[in-house]
Amino acid sequence: MAIDELRGAAQAPSSANTPFEARANSAGRPGCQPEAAEQANQPSSGARPAVVVPLRVCPSGPNRVTVVHGRSAQNPDPAAHRRPCRSTGRGTRTDRRHAGRSEVEAEVAQPIALPDGLRPEGITSGPGNSYFVGSLADGRILTGSVKGGPTKVLLAGATGRQVRGLYYDARSRLLWAAGNVGAVAHVWALHPRTGAVISDTVVTGAVFLNDLVATRSAVWVTDSRLDRLTRIELRRDGRARGGAPTFLPLTGAWPGFDGTNIAANGIRALPGGGLILNHSSAGGLWRVDPRSGVVTSIRVVGGPGIVGGDGLDRRGKLLINVRGSGANQVAVLKLHRTRGGWLAIWKKALTDPSLDVPSTAAIKGHRVYAVNARFGVASPEAAGYWVTPLRL
Repeated sequence: MAIDELRGAAQAPSSANTPFEARANSAGRPGCQPEAAEQANQPSSGARPAVVVPLRVCPSGPNRVTVVHGRSAQNPDPAAHRRPCRSTGRGTRTDRRHAGRSEVEAEVAQPIALPDGLRPEGITSGPGNSYFVGSLADGRILTGSVKGGPTKVLLAGATGRQVRGLYYDARSRLLWAAGNVGAVAHVWALHPRTGAVISDTVVTGAVFLNDLVATRSAVWVTDSRLDRLTRIELRRDGRARGGAPTFLPLTGAWPGFDGTNIAANGIRALPGGGLILNHSSAGGLWRVDPRSGVVTSIRVVGGPGIVGGDGLDRRGKLLINVRGSGANQVAVLKLHRTRGGWLAIWKKALTDPSLDVPSTAAIKGHRVYAVNARFGVASPEAAGYWVTPLRL
């Protein structure tokens, strides 16, 4: 996270317009194609009419567009096929089988708007459909639903505070946040519904706390300008035990911090033990032994290679690396454990026209939700920001 933030926003400034302004098509939103449904209702020569399935249209439903291919006698108006909710009836098994053969639904998720001037950095998936986003501008933490609707403030902003890494721990039901107040580094644990601060750990000697992850025994935090991990010991219930954190020096094959580069950034736990890091400047993926701090390289098989990286997220063997293979891309890899160590198999790169310097991303369902930090944008205190949904 915050790669270009530390590089002095080396990227050329982009437009301050949001995708809802600068990148919108005729429907006023990126990815929304109103003509698709209209074309879908034009009968082809010799085409059989589609089986009509009961449908209830939700004018204020989720942020998505559904295109139903085939002619419907029930809803001849093409606009009626947009933004459907749930069916009013299941129909018979024969109806459902024929309907599945004659109708195809293509869902297009819409970007999620965030408040202007937020300067978002971290995002994490919360319980249900919820997500959390943190702010570099004033340390606010917002929450909302990936299904749409307004965001709400979970933790109010404060002068001098910045929040970078976020991680929701489903075991303890705590939201963990890494950042700073002025020059003092903090790691906070918050209640995900009320925003109450459960614990506040001050990390002495930290320079640039970045990302974090909670395991069963500890919270681990990267520092992009120190070759060490911060460790906060946890109780059995997943809360901080209290007292000062400890530190794990990164040794072995770790490329390291050379005094000017951006080093450790994203962090996640590996299945069965161990930690995985990316390195923003040297690239690659790296396994850390949490007992010794010895770092070994994780071989990446296929694809263009991992040349950088910002946020990481993992679900099962699926790993995503934000900006790992390109400026406005999210690399998707599959982890494999072998006798010789871990492998990462390249699967694909996710991209979208609405991506604008994404910093972190969260896996939820069949999508990845990438927050656009827009490092280098003109007038960041007034610029628009958003979250881009990407189909896995």
